[in-house]
Amino acid sequence: MYILDSDVLGFYLNNPDNHPHLSKNIEDADAKGLLCTSIVTVEEVLAGRINHLRTAHVQKDEYSLLEAYRYLLEFVCEMPKFLILPFDEAAYAEFKGMPKPLIKGSVNDCRIAAIAISRDYIVVTNNRKDFSRIEAATSVKVEYWVNAPLS
Repeated sequence: MYILDSDVLGFYLNNPDNHPHLSKNIEDADAKGLLCTSIVTVEEVLAGRINHLRTAHVQKDEYSLLEAYRYLLEFVCEMPKFLILPFDEAAYAEFKGMPKPLIKGSVNDCRIAAIAISRDYIVVTNNRKDFSRIEAATSVKVEYWVNAPLS
């Protein structure tokens, strides 16, 4: 199973045509029933979209406000298509076992990695900076689909 990280989910939802390898890989994995995301990813993407909405409220720009609500609605409507994995007791146990400096620098990425480790799933991300550090310090498996065909 593949767990989509926040960046790849955002790329896929916002403009899949800009990321053809990612879109193809997601469609292929989904057709095989191998695709999911995490509640941590949902939290991150939702927080970003709500922040976009709050900014539009402050700017009092009608177009920005309407666009922000459309952006939020699209996300809410797309989420039922994905199996959303919880951050449960098994994931929390993996998370607590991670090195503290690693967690401090990448809390949510470590939570996503912990969910993947607890289920022996693969994280799909474009965040090489943080996930390469997490990969080196844990048993998480990571793949980068944005610019490469699925192996």
